[in-house]
Amino acid sequence: MEIEVRIEGRTAVLALSGRLVEGERLELLRERVSRLVSKAYRELVIDLKSVSYADSAGLSELVAIYASVQREGTVSLRLVGSNQRLADLITGTKLGSLFEVDPGMPADPFNPRFGWGVQPGVAFAILVIIGVLIALR
Repeated sequence: MEIEVRIEGRTAVLALSGRLVEGERLELLRERVSRLVSKAYRELVIDLKSVSYADSAGLSELVAIYASVQREGTVSLRLVGSNQRLADLITGTKLGSLFEVDPGMPADPFNPRFGWGVQPGVAFAILVIIGVLIALR
């Protein structure tokens, strides 16, 4: 398993590739998540689009990561981009109740489907408010 980390503001996207199975450096994934949480990243996205297979050890690792993130209390964790088989496995084992899972959701934090994309009207209103606050200084 390979892990690529991309940072977008306060969001860290961990793009996994290969097999999420026992013996495939699963502990490295937990270490990376722990390091990102300790660096105050508050939104973590695990992109599964390039994961070809996951076994019970891989799913257990995702649960362990979820538990460690929940202990922090201020960190959100999302699983995105999984293939349909992996999404079915996650929801079929009731792990879907722990994670926000959308097999079709891309891991692009600026995509409105990601869950927190800013609509153009809202962005304009924010810019107007910032302009007014600067003018009042």
